[in-house]
Amino acid sequence: MALLLALLDMAGARATELSVSYSGSSEQAVIVSFFNRQTVGNSLVGTLQIENISGTWVYLEQDLTSPPTPVPMSSTIYLLGPGAIKTFLNFSFPQGSYLKLAATTPLGADFSTLSAKTTALQGALAVDLLTRGLLTFSLPPEAFDNPAGAIDPVLINLAANNPWD
Repeated sequence: MALLLALLDMAGARATELSVSYSGSSEQAVIVSFFNRQTVGNSLVGTLQIENISGTWVYLEQDLTSPPTPVPMSSTIYLLGPGAIKTFLNFSFPQGSYLKLAATTPLGADFSTLSAKTTALQGALAVDLLTRGLLTFSLPPEAFDNPAGAIDPVLINLAANNPWD
């Protein structure tokens, strides 16, 4: 399991001394970037970008268990396809907050017991291989990224480009 940590290190710092530090494992599945950042009050605001560099599907989960203050995200779980880039504009790190993400690929998952993580990875991989093998197109890397109606664009694309017509 790859583990990334983007930490806003502001303990005892003034707003003009805001900084970001990164750590990661040697088996990196994603790259986390924070750029175009500026100080707004006691927060650092910028563009957060998460890029899947693993070559396979990645189950990305925000770790909310470590103190002191995790940064709120629109979702705590993302399923990113090969080469996917997830961008969060105007992402804000309030003073003393952190962002810790755990990335799991099918190579690092324990499939001996069922879980939401392994089911999501197996399902995404199976559907992706099915569409490549039988339907001759690849799933878009963000096909399962939005839990509400995520597969709809794929189905619309399939209906519009039916290979059997």
